[in-house]
Amino acid sequence: MTAFQQFTNNIDKRVALVVHPFLFILFSISFGYSQDLPKTLLPAYDKALHVDFKDPHLIETRELSGDELIFAQYINSLAGTLNHLVAGHEVPDLSRSLEVLENAPPSALTYFARSETYLFQSICQVNAGQTWKGFFSFTKSYKALNEGLSVAPNFYPLAFAAARFQVMLGAIPPSYTWVMNLLGYKGDIDMGVKQLEKLADQPHPMQLQTKFTFLLLNRYLIDEPDGEAWHALVEKHPNSRMIRFLANLVALKSHNSADIIERSFSAADLPIVQRQLAEAYLNQLNHDSAIRNYEQFLAQTSNPISTETYFKLWLAYKLAGDVNGADKVRALMEKDSKIQNEADAYAVRFFEDYKKLNVSLFKIRLLLDGGFFEIAREHLDNINTQVLNADESLEYLYRTARYHQLINERDKAIQLFKEVEKYAPLKGNYIGANTQYQLGRIYEDMGQCDQALKCYGKVTTYKDYSYESSLMQKVSIRQKGCAQR
Repeated sequence: MTAFQQFTNNIDKRVALVVHPFLFILFSISFGYSQDLPKTLLPAYDKALHVDFKDPHLIETRELSGDELIFAQYINSLAGTLNHLVAGHEVPDLSRSLEVLENAPPSALTYFARSETYLFQSICQVNAGQTWKGFFSFTKSYKALNEGLSVAPNFYPLAFAAARFQVMLGAIPPSYTWVMNLLGYKGDIDMGVKQLEKLADQPHPMQLQTKFTFLLLNRYLIDEPDGEAWHALVEKHPNSRMIRFLANLVALKSHNSADIIERSFSAADLPIVQRQLAEAYLNQLNHDSAIRNYEQFLAQTSNPISTETYFKLWLAYKLAGDVNGADKVRALMEKDSKIQNEADAYAVRFFEDYKKLNVSLFKIRLLLDGGFFEIAREHLDNINTQVLNADESLEYLYRTARYHQLINERDKAIQLFKEVEKYAPLKGNYIGANTQYQLGRIYEDMGQCDQALKCYGKVTTYKDYSYESSLMQKVSIRQKGCAQR
């Protein structure tokens, strides 16, 4: 059993170390491990975390030694990675930092910094399409984490990294789990998120990073948005580009595009925030503003452009009635775009049948996604259902059910979702699987977990649809939560 597995399987032992800090201090001293992060470098850490810099090389390391040198390597690596992923600049060269960390004396901080820097390298490599290089960097990150946990399981940064790894491994698509099992890599999304939640309540210089990591994963993987918590973070850190970016991510997934439109301009110097603003305008059906912000994003970023970005820009032109603009974007997508995730795969799949697009129904979908429910209701009322074909009639019924669900008219939503269930195909269409999932969420919110479990169980009867892996992850977590009630 690896140290990571021991860590996640022995929570009680970790709690005991907290209860008896004197024992842990003795344990740490025996291995020469520092308990704290170098306080002199915490301001630089905060700048990296909030992406509050122009030059990502925040710390000159030539005069540093010991824990300061180690922590500085982590900070510079964090800043370089966020500068690439969030600010849209060049890929960082982390080789020098890794060389220093590989040769540094063993300590809890060394293992943490080494694990994180290899993880940053892995993320950048995968983002650049270097999948196998990214995989090998990932294994080195995991190895360093295990080495650290084997000797300092209660060191806060390592505990944070372990909880996040637990989530990452648990989120690996089923088609790849055999590789992870072969390597002995096991994770659990629910357990990892709960560990992050506990750590987020403990005072520490890394508490904020833990907090927003927990909130982000809780929304994306467990489907539990916490808008008030994000609003509190934004208000407490109004100039943080990182928190604005993450809060926007959550708002887009929580039917709250209006919040982005109203408050995103303070961080508009980030290209990726420009893209988020464009998506919010697209959901609002403000096509001209969507096109302008997408085009500005494309002009500013140096990162590879995702298929999803081109797809949504194409949609904006299409919905605006600009055929030439839409054709131009489609040609760019076919030439330059990159498939990175399920959203990109959906875009490719969509384009295979794009001529079948019912513009009126797609507008309703965008409005519901953005949280513009009153306008969506008007569009639903204006649909002539007599001219819809079978597939369009099914989608209209599903969108109507979603509308009633999103405005908390549960009984009406249940009635309509059950109608959708009668006609939804078992293969090749996400509506059937999502209908069962949404029914499960409604029943769960009503405290009827037995009914919810039945609906979640039915999701598995549907196959080969968009976002299948992410939906099945959510279903698995919801099932565990219902079973424990």
